[in-house]
Amino acid sequence: MLQPIYLHRGLTLLPGQADLRQLLSGATQLVSTAVPAGSALDLECHGSYLGDVDMSDLAPDRSVKKTTERQSRWLINTAVRTKDALTPLFSGAETKGLYIGLGTVDCDEADEQAFLASCTTQDLSDHKLTHNNPMVGLILLNTTATSHISQMCQITGQNCCFSHLQDGGANAAIEASYDLAEQRIELALVGGGAHKITPWYLLANETYWRSFSKLWLTEAAAFFVMSHQPSANRLLARYRGRRGSGGDWTALIRQLALHLTEWPKHRLMQIIISGGMPDQQQIKLQLQNVAGAAELIFIEDGCGFIGAASCAAAVNLALELLQDNVAGPDAEGLDAVLVLTLGPSQQFSYLLTGKQP
Repeated sequence: MLQPIYLHRGLTLLPGQADLRQLLSGATQLVSTAVPAGSALDLECHGSYLGDVDMSDLAPDRSVKKTTERQSRWLINTAVRTKDALTPLFSGAETKGLYIGLGTVDCDEADEQAFLASCTTQDLSDHKLTHNNPMVGLILLNTTATSHISQMCQITGQNCCFSHLQDGGANAAIEASYDLAEQRIELALVGGGAHKITPWYLLANETYWRSFSKLWLTEAAAFFVMSHQPSANRLLARYRGRRGSGGDWTALIRQLALHLTEWPKHRLMQIIISGGMPDQQQIKLQLQNVAGAAELIFIEDGCGFIGAASCAAAVNLALELLQDNVAGPDAEGLDAVLVLTLGPSQQFSYLLTGKQP
């Protein structure tokens, strides 16, 4: 018999230590500036940037300080602080796994402003390939960040890496839930990070960016924990599918509606959506039949495109909303939140979390 899986809230790191809930409500806003490389690609692109993080209080090994780059440190810092906030869970689990969506590190710390002001896409590509050996300029992040996270969080079981886009964060959560359900591990640290905003990042995903009328990229990291240790909120359902080539999300959203009929005792309080930005209006219309009284929240409306960090950030927000709802007037009726991810590779994934039946 499959064991139940419970979700435990972790940390979400955004520029300026911003709070996602406050951003989505409009109470605060992230500072964004034009991305110089955007003009080279003929993109209207703005970015919200994370500074470096101070990990001195975490007492990292000297090798962590020597081998990590700024983007790696966002991930290590957020993962280890999530572990520290949930120390009893980690202490009580013998087998642990790390599931993370992340990309590569671009060693260029800053755009070359003068060059970018007048270059074309071809100029930028040629310049980077000529002046930066790609295998030096792009260092696999999972050779540093994930190994350091595993070491500092004492994770010796599964270690799985996925892409830096929304699909990567969703795949990390889905795969973690499978391994937990099949009792390969007792606890999973799940999360992801947005790719650092650089010319390489824009070039690598140029085709996808062109589907946006305006592009807002944000650097971020987020983690949460799945385990067999009981908590207030259980993973009630999860699903991963893919839409047909050239098709829309209609069939998958209809399938989602059918899946939700299996949970009549759990009325949705919120549907938190990440991805599908070019199709946002169409998705809103189609989800209205599924949502009922639930509010639809698009992560990107508040913080821009945060890639693989979006699923974990959405889960953390869902757990915060459910916690605040416990003492509310509708606590007996509205007791579940759906986290839905629509990835650029046409992947459709969701996690349904809420009170135990």
